[in-house]
Amino acid sequence: MDIFYVILLYLDAVNLLVFFTMLSDRRRAARHREPVPDVFVLLGAVLGGSIGGLAAMLLFGRKREELSFRLGLPVILGLQVGVFLLLFGILSH
Repeated sequence: MDIFYVILLYLDAVNLLVFFTMLSDRRRAARHREPVPDVFVLLGAVLGGSIGGLAAMLLFGRKREELSFRLGLPVILGLQVGVFLLLFGILSH
């Protein structure tokens, strides 16, 4: 299997994990239970789940007011896209 597809499978898994973690956080908040620690969501975003985090933030309205999410997730995504393009631009030559 080509490395490109392995990376895409990894990113799919991490994005789904972050997305459903934020969904769980939303449901926990609705039930007045302890929230999912922000560090788990941000760590998942850094490890490749920034698209899932942004999608969940927009869909569920969760964490939108927090500066670390409102600014952090788009910055993390931009850096990840840059690294991805740089790596595969170099590897494709």
